[in-house]
Amino acid sequence: EYRRQRQMCIRDRGGEPLVRDQLRRWLACWPADCVSRVALAKRLAAALDFKAAILCLQEGLQLAPEERELWSQLARLLQAVGRYGDAIPCLIRLADLEPAHAACRTELGHLFRRVGYVGDAIHWHGEALAVQPDSLLLHLNHLFVLPLVAESAQQIAACRQRCEEGLRALEQEQPLLGFDRDVAVICHPYYLIYHDCNDRELLERHGRLITRALGNIQRPQQRPRLPLAVLTPGDAPIPRIRIGFLSGFFSNHSNARAFDGLILHLDRHRFEVVLIHLATSLRDDVSARLEACCQEVVVLPAPLDAASAKLAELRLDLLFYT
Repeated sequence: EYRRQRQMCIRDRGGEPLVRDQLRRWLACWPADCVSRVALAKRLAAALDFKAAILCLQEGLQLAPEERELWSQLARLLQAVGRYGDAIPCLIRLADLEPAHAACRTELGHLFRRVGYVGDAIHWHGEALAVQPDSLLLHLNHLFVLPLVAESAQQIAACRQRCEEGLRALEQEQPLLGFDRDVAVICHPYYLIYHDCNDRELLERHGRLITRALGNIQRPQQRPRLPLAVLTPGDAPIPRIRIGFLSGFFSNHSNARAFDGLILHLDRHRFEVVLIHLATSLRDDVSARLEACCQEVVVLPAPLDAASAKLAELRLDLLFYT
């Protein structure tokens, strides 16, 4: 009867304001009902009433301080409004309650890096790795803790040395590490760009590890035969190079502005151009202009293995990621 009444309460029969009001009345009678409290907090956040959503979860934690979902949702909401310093204790509490929870430890690592505490970020990524030591992505997260704004040249050198030594060790790992597709967020090597160093060897090692773990290595003899280029008088027959441009920001964004010249003006006699969007990519007039000049436009599915499979199906000669 309790479950039946609660389901009736949260069923949308009169629009969101009425549903939220029904949930409030329900919680007045059953304040310790964490499922309904989380449902109300999510609906309040969806209505952009973050203050009320956060207060709702905090009240629930006073009644049920061991409830893990309340801590998780509160940390998520605090991050959504930029209160990173307040979100960190929530995630630490969640980590205490769930010793085998790698995801919340990974989230703490990312959060500490975001607020500039590199040592703490390394610690929490290490804790996540201790929970799942066979995950390649967690190893990479642990190594690619690069400061958003470096304190000194010495800090950059120390972070790079740690990363390079760790990647060399990973390449020699036996058996091979697995590619954990459940890891939602990874420490991207993007911030190497601010170090003013030659990153080629480091990025090649990174790429080899990912490729090896995914098992998508293609032998030269398996490479597809390329179509012939459209000939103009006097040209010799040459194969076109199939190049894919991949980004989540081929829209009104600095990435699109930086690379639209390359995408628009590559010689179509020599190159077959494929524009590749992420599942979450925004699409606008800039996207439409770029898509109109490409031979193919692809939107990758959201799941990592499905996206990887789709990229393999495209049989590109070169993938340009930005």
